[in-house]
Amino acid sequence: MAVELELDIVLDIDGVLIAAKPSFKTKPLNEYEYESYSPDVVRRLCAIGNIFLLSSWEMEASSLTRDIEELREVRILTMPPRSNKAKTHIGRKTLEIIRFGERNPLVWVDDEITEDVRKKVKSELIIPHLLIAPDSLMGLTPGHLDEIERFASNPQAYQG
Repeated sequence: MAVELELDIVLDIDGVLIAAKPSFKTKPLNEYEYESYSPDVVRRLCAIGNIFLLSSWEMEASSLTRDIEELREVRILTMPPRSNKAKTHIGRKTLEIIRFGERNPLVWVDDEITEDVRKKVKSELIIPHLLIAPDSLMGLTPGHLDEIERFASNPQAYQG
């Protein structure tokens, strides 16, 4: 059992962990060349905080956490159902982030985060948080991981 850390990192899958033109050395997930991930990125993130997946790829998330050794300790969050408050994937994810983000400082990485989403999260969450919206073709970059590490070192003082 992994040690519970004091930072929660919530990741989308497609466009974050899996990217068409990743900036890290990757390992194929399956026969499709464009579906690959970086074990080094996952290991680095796991050393920083508690990793959760929140994705419209909910069905794939279960097989990813079962099949990829580096993701075995990762937990999956469930998107709320469509409603008048949240009709889109990102709207549903935003509701879950606001609900979930009551326990620890939070990093949310999703390629669909917009300025409106940032404003909504900022107005609803009182805990320190960092939102990162990587380019969906590149996914997470070394710069993103550096930023997450800076945030993790002192979330209360972070102004990112």
